[in-house]
Amino acid sequence: MDRKLWYILGGLLLFSLAVIPAVAAGERDAGAVVLVNSQAAARSEFDRYLKLYLDYFDVPYRILDTAGGELPGGWEQAAVVIAGHDGSLGSLTSRDRERIAGYVRAGGGLFLFDTALFAASGRHLGEELLSLRPGEPVTVDEAVVIEPGDVTHFITAYKADRTVLKTVPARRVKLKVPGVSAFGDQAKVLMKIGGKPLVISGAYGQGRIVQWTTYGWLDPNVLGFFNGLDDIVWRSLVWVARKPFVFQGNIPQVGMRIDDCVGLDMDFVYIDTINKHGIIPHIAFMMDDTPSSAADKLGEYTQAGKAEAFIHARQRAGFTGFFFWDFDFNDFNRGKPFGDDVLRRNFEELEAFHRMHNIQYAKTATPHYVPAATNTLPYLRAMGVAFDAVSPVSLPNSSEYHFWPYELYQRAGYFDISFSSYGDGNFVYRSGMTMDWVEKDPSLFCTTSHVLSIKADWLRPSRAPGFEESRKVEGMIIDGTDMLRLALDSMGPAFFFTHELNIGLLEGGAGQLDRAFEGVMRNLRKFHNVIPCGFDQLNQYGKNIRTGDLSAARYDPTTRSLYVDWRGFTDMPTKFHVFTEEAGEIKDALVDLPVYRGPVSVKVRLDVE
Repeated sequence: MDRKLWYILGGLLLFSLAVIPAVAAGERDAGAVVLVNSQAAARSEFDRYLKLYLDYFDVPYRILDTAGGELPGGWEQAAVVIAGHDGSLGSLTSRDRERIAGYVRAGGGLFLFDTALFAASGRHLGEELLSLRPGEPVTVDEAVVIEPGDVTHFITAYKADRTVLKTVPARRVKLKVPGVSAFGDQAKVLMKIGGKPLVISGAYGQGRIVQWTTYGWLDPNVLGFFNGLDDIVWRSLVWVARKPFVFQGNIPQVGMRIDDCVGLDMDFVYIDTINKHGIIPHIAFMMDDTPSSAADKLGEYTQAGKAEAFIHARQRAGFTGFFFWDFDFNDFNRGKPFGDDVLRRNFEELEAFHRMHNIQYAKTATPHYVPAATNTLPYLRAMGVAFDAVSPVSLPNSSEYHFWPYELYQRAGYFDISFSSYGDGNFVYRSGMTMDWVEKDPSLFCTTSHVLSIKADWLRPSRAPGFEESRKVEGMIIDGTDMLRLALDSMGPAFFFTHELNIGLLEGGAGQLDRAFEGVMRNLRKFHNVIPCGFDQLNQYGKNIRTGDLSAARYDPTTRSLYVDWRGFTDMPTKFHVFTEEAGEIKDALVDLPVYRGPVSVKVRLDVE
């Protein structure tokens, strides 16, 4: 018998979780169809680039190969048709080109990541439908500005109040961007790169089109993933799609991690300031350097649910005192796992430290400088540790880590400055995000994000215009807003990150931390309904949007019922996004999803389409 679960969510009624039903006649697909061309030279670029976005945002999609003759029927019911790579439209028959044009005229959405514009082989479908004419191209081989043309549009709305976005000086890559000299009446340039159109939107009949002119910016030597354009990708998909449109995505949770903690000569009282803003900080402590009085106070905070804590390293000294990995600081590409005797002693002393000071174990480990070696995993799991916050920036590691989603095929690009424990921590220009497992039994789930293109550590000297190299609160508000906005706008894991020492170095003293938090949170709430949380919660949610998979979504317009199918499993309640539109206003409703083990289907009744 089916379980019945009832939730009232504004204009949505979620009312059943059951075995997935068959697709009924007359239903529309609330997901996407992706066109690829198996004969195109760039076929693999769909897997390397756009597919990673679709998989992370968890857009339900199916793939059709345009190289096999005419497209099969049924794709016209999709909310959006996606051209997945350069050349994906090149093998379309004339009949299929007309079918796609008719689909858009009737209200469908067309998202064109096929950027092979103005080719000699024939007219690109985007050129035809948007009436594009070639202009003078540009080659990007130095830092250029990527800027919005209109921040009032839904696609570019998150670019309001953001700092200037620039490419990396492309020392290894020369990016060619086609010029466009003329547009149809319904076309509009929404984003530019080096002064040339990057994203063009337009209407065609009752439907919509988004045309990208290049996806070469996804190379980390130019800009890369998770570095300022992720919101343009997902918001383009939402805007162009016929509604309702569904994906899982992420929710705007904000946590905090503080490294190198010993109590800051005040027994961790800054935790009270952080709690005022609803955030439960993760305290990554230096066990041997933490005074007994401070450790006792930390135990009180963890027992009260006001902080989470786990060891970072034994000592603050940069050359010794590592806990999880025998790290050679003088040659950071080297190092080795600790032997069994050292590792056993480390964890025995850690357990004694927790017992002595009544410190509750966090579920997240945050190793100092390097990820944990594989032989630490049984110890960590025995302590209830389920998550590992690792850096995705090619620091020394035990080679057991994957870097899904965006670093599945590529890692860090251009190195901005050399490695240094005393620098500002910006080891690479671009940002990164990790969300995957250590592949050993027992495994740990890894989730973290670093916005290195802005700043690695929130409270280190500011990079904000007018406040460079200062520790004024005003600069920290700008930096923190930029760092958190990048993560939230991109639907990535968002958290404040700093080292404890920097709290006391704020101009005006540690008491200015409240002002810094207040300013950043106020700015974030202009664009996001922020959900303050603990670091364990942030990591557990990241794991669950990885283990849960939105496999399909179907809409019955006669009953206004949306059926959302799920595979995989979760161990905590999650949410997913249902996008509707009324009178030109796009609405994003977060729908509750109970804990499940798939396959299951959720039924949502809509007030509007």
